[in-house]
Amino acid sequence: MPDFTLTMAALGFGFAAYMLLSLLRHLRRSRAWRREAEETGQRWRTPPEQRVMSMVFGLLALLGLYAGISALGRALGLSLG
Repeated sequence: MPDFTLTMAALGFGFAAYMLLSLLRHLRRSRAWRREAEETGQRWRTPPEQRVMSMVFGLLALLGLYAGISALGRALGLSLG
């Protein structure tokens, strides 16, 4: 049976990169909405659902990093706890 720890590490790092890119895209879109509101003279407050989405993207990125690092450590024969 083949050992898939390096595959799992690659998947973890790939997932973390995807979540970080999603977070950056989300923040850029939020900044554009804020700029548009300021140009029209409206007051802008970040809606709670946008804050929650930012936190979810960030936490999922950290989870992917942890999965990638632990799988890579397992592939190298290290124990991360």
